[in-house]
Amino acid sequence: MPEPYSCTAEVLAQFGIDPAAVADVIVTHGHYDQIGNFNLFPNARIHMSETEYRF
Repeated sequence: MPEPYSCTAEVLAQFGIDPAAVADVIVTHGHYDQIGNFNLFPNARIHMSETEYRF
């Protein structure tokens, strides 16, 4: 089970997921302390509501 504040890439590896194979990332909210690491998903399309993006 992932530990709190684990590295995203390490958690994905525990489940056998290659970040480069992820096609879509859905961002539910953009709190500064919970968003980032998009560089881990070089082939993904990032989805976020316009309202949240403008916030």
